[in-house]
Amino acid sequence: MKSSPIPASTRRVAVVLLCGLAGCLFTSCKSSPQRQGVFIRNPYDQVDWARDGRFLANFHTHTTGSDGGLLPHDAIDHYRNLGYSILAITDHNAVTYPWEKLDTLEPSAGARDRFAAGKLESAALDYENRDPAELGMIAIHPPSYWQLFQRPFRHSCGGRLLEGGKCQRRDRDAQPPRPL
Repeated sequence: MKSSPIPASTRRVAVVLLCGLAGCLFTSCKSSPQRQGVFIRNPYDQVDWARDGRFLANFHTHTTGSDGGLLPHDAIDHYRNLGYSILAITDHNAVTYPWEKLDTLEPSAGARDRFAAGKLESAALDYENRDPAELGMIAIHPPSYWQLFQRPFRHSCGGRLLEGGKCQRRDRDAQPPRPL
């Protein structure tokens, strides 16, 4: 079988572009006579931004509580300095919350290894408390928004995340979860 002089990656890109062009032609031919052109509805056109305000938020960040590079309080300070007012710390297999009790939490084994190898920005692995109200921030407790789903949350540990960040493993899971 003879190989094509055009690399496979180039052929794939060409196919994607041709499919996109065909889709554009198909939708433009299909437009109804009542509505010509494109109509984009702004979902925010009724929002009173002067009254409601705009907020920078991060709903997914990791710290040394799992595989992140910053201590929890350093991550909080970092996002506050960038102008964020809403932050959820979503460490793997751990609940890095409440901010007022960070000093009671332990860094992950991976963070201790990275610290020993000099790969963390911090000079120590001591966690410091932060008060979201004093910082003018909202601390999102990750399980509180996971509970919005009306079914048990399946966590990366292969089971269900329980109160306090514990993982309830399914009976058929005899081995520990794979490393990420």
